[in-house]
Amino acid sequence: MVNLNNSINHLGGLQSLRGIAAWMVCVYHCAFLLNAHFPNNYDYLTWGQEGVSVFFVISGVVMPWSMFQGQYGYRNVFRFVAKRWVRLYPPFVLSIFLFVGVIWLLIEGQSLNGEMLQRIGNSLTFAVPFLNDGKWVIDVYWTLFIEFQFYIYLAIMLPLMVSKYRLIRNLAFYFGLGIMPLSLLFNGIHVKETLFFHLPIFSLGFALFMYWKMLFTRVEFLFAVVFSLVAIYVGVEKLHGLGYHILTASVFAFLFIFLVKKGPKWLDFVGEVSYSFYLSHLMFVFLYYHLVYSPEMNVYVLLLSLALLQMTAILGAWSLYWLIEKPALDWTKKIKYKR
Repeated sequence: MVNLNNSINHLGGLQSLRGIAAWMVCVYHCAFLLNAHFPNNYDYLTWGQEGVSVFFVISGVVMPWSMFQGQYGYRNVFRFVAKRWVRLYPPFVLSIFLFVGVIWLLIEGQSLNGEMLQRIGNSLTFAVPFLNDGKWVIDVYWTLFIEFQFYIYLAIMLPLMVSKYRLIRNLAFYFGLGIMPLSLLFNGIHVKETLFFHLPIFSLGFALFMYWKMLFTRVEFLFAVVFSLVAIYVGVEKLHGLGYHILTASVFAFLFIFLVKKGPKWLDFVGEVSYSFYLSHLMFVFLYYHLVYSPEMNVYVLLLSLALLQMTAILGAWSLYWLIEKPALDWTKKIKYKR
């Protein structure tokens, strides 16, 4: 094994990276507001949507790391799923009802008709990808469906990835890359809502985890990174023709985690509330669009107001964090793994 000092805080920069990823997604959802003044830069702003891929690389490191530290085993499958459900689902539910109440009922003046209730029900049950005409309440929720698929995958595969046998560890790692072509079975509107499509992105995080925990030698680590990048390139560009945005964002996330061991405190703060920010920022964007925005706004007024929008959205996320996310996080700590 690699002679690696595990006392190093390898994950010290992750909070900052979470903040960057959440901000990337928020900028993407603000891009349409800037299009009238900066039409030539619109395509660059849409790169922000790949903050989702940054989150997936982070999950690929953090989740197995946490499970490994907690001595996760198959006897803890249901406890693990329960911990993740308690951690993510309550803020998700609250964000749905906030968005519906504030935007659809108060701002747009719509009523709770059958279509709206169906969208709420389909989102709460994650049924959208299984329906030909299914729609999320807001589009960002599809990523939570990916995360829950990822948790089930990890609950099955992690004990194999940390096996005492090198061959089993390697087979478990490359299994995720090998099943990526199954995403072709879902080619179309819901292809990005399948775990198969994103497994190579998560695998970049797996590679870091396995290297830092001395489950991969340096050579195995390098091969794992190269094959993960090839799988992203082939899976995204060649099989689905979606361009290089996801590959670029994944490489950025990998290098940031590998090289940056401590981020600035202000960005760490954004990272701490990044999940609440991710869930709630669209509500603030829509409020801004309905109450403040005008296509005739002076460009400097627009940029200043958008900066204020970002700060307001972060304060709103901070409130949501303390209202429901922090208690949910505390609840998860009460669910202990069996030794």
